[in-house]
Amino acid sequence: MWRRCTTATTGCGGTAGAGVVWVPISVVMVLILVAMVTAIVFGIRYLIASQQVSPQPAANIADNSESLLTERFARGGIDETNIAVVWPFYASTVDHHWPTDINPPSSTSHRYGGTFMRIELRTAVAATVLGVVLASCSAVSDAPQPSPPTPATESARFGGSVWVAEEGDNSLTVLDAARNVVATTLTGLAGPHNVQIGHDGHTVYATSSANMVVAIDTKTYQVAAAAATGPAPAHVIEAPNKKIYVTNSGDGTVSVYQGADLQQIGRIDVGGTPHGLRSAADGSVIVIADPVTGTVELIDPGTDQVTGSIAVGSGPAQVAVSSDGRYAYTGTTEPPAVVKVDLTSRTVVGSVAVPTAPVQLYLTPDESTVISADQGTREAAGHTVSLIDTTAMTLLRAVSTGAGPHGVVIDPTGTHAWVTNSYDDTVSVIDIPTQSVMATIPVGMGPNGISYSPRPPAPSGAAIALNIPALPATSADDPQPPSNHHGHG
Repeated sequence: MWRRCTTATTGCGGTAGAGVVWVPISVVMVLILVAMVTAIVFGIRYLIASQQVSPQPAANIADNSESLLTERFARGGIDETNIAVVWPFYASTVDHHWPTDINPPSSTSHRYGGTFMRIELRTAVAATVLGVVLASCSAVSDAPQPSPPTPATESARFGGSVWVAEEGDNSLTVLDAARNVVATTLTGLAGPHNVQIGHDGHTVYATSSANMVVAIDTKTYQVAAAAATGPAPAHVIEAPNKKIYVTNSGDGTVSVYQGADLQQIGRIDVGGTPHGLRSAADGSVIVIADPVTGTVELIDPGTDQVTGSIAVGSGPAQVAVSSDGRYAYTGTTEPPAVVKVDLTSRTVVGSVAVPTAPVQLYLTPDESTVISADQGTREAAGHTVSLIDTTAMTLLRAVSTGAGPHGVVIDPTGTHAWVTNSYDDTVSVIDIPTQSVMATIPVGMGPNGISYSPRPPAPSGAAIALNIPALPATSADDPQPPSNHHGHG
């Protein structure tokens, strides 16, 4: 193509002029390649420079975004994971720092900021140019190249709080669920046995050995209402019908209140020694565990009438109930086991052995697994929670905890569980997907009941003394709780 074939040469098939032919071709190819690379480099420099024009508007955008994100985080509308997703879209415009009021994710993959983003851009361009050069100058494989490994990250963090009833310390401890640290402690409530978050997250209910139930505002940490119960109140729930139910172990009754102001509207006589109770999410049934009679009692929340009693075995202290009201799960002490109860046929339909006598149980959101806190006794304390397949009723794994695991709660994502260790005054945080303990948090003496709220803890500092209103004294003739009351969940 660079010379004509004539008889003056060695001929078109000769070799004498081959070098003359390929040298110009190589020179031209190199010049073209240099021109391409130069154009790309100058284009990239122009692009980077254009991003740095008019920095003041960009800074204003970032500042406004930070204010908005920080405000929404403080209200509980978003959490750290949400912020990590949103941040790169405006932080890349300026060299802006992570909000000071928010704990950045610990993962090294969350390194957001303008400088980092520009470095990543330059790195990507350099890799592209290098690829063009290699493709032009050498024969490379057409097979796709593997992506670089993604750095390992810990489980996604989220907001929320966990409330712990500390019966031995006359206190309630509020945990920051995002950081697994104590946010504050509320003192002055005598013998709180159980604590439960209301459906709206604004109110938490707690029973007291002073024969009362209190409602506490989760934003102000102040007692919003208080009401008398029967003797030896054990557990409290807010049912889907907005009624508050409290089991009274001392006289075999259940107190019923209307709304967060705790206006008592009735008392249900269930007999025996009612202890733990939970409602089906669809509001069809309330199930109560009686550790003395070895039964679970059924209440129709529409009529507040007892509709049945099912024998399950010795010592059931608490129940977990499926959302449709079809099944309940409870523990037995002799032998230590978790049993599955069909509430329609009113029979026990499954059982699985656990290491030590269980107390509280909790279902994962998909109801495929029930977690049992295997407390044992003070003389022979348990040190595990059992993860149980609810379909096959088989033990998936026993996860080691502190001494005397008692109460258990699971967050709505089904990724974390918190367990009170009643004999060593700690709370174990369990990563459910990995079936392992990810944190252990020291709390007050005798941690017992426990409940999760999707709302982050309100700002606080030192411990807060609750102002408990005085209620009419109970009669000295009121029945007293059984001697084993303290050991149940």
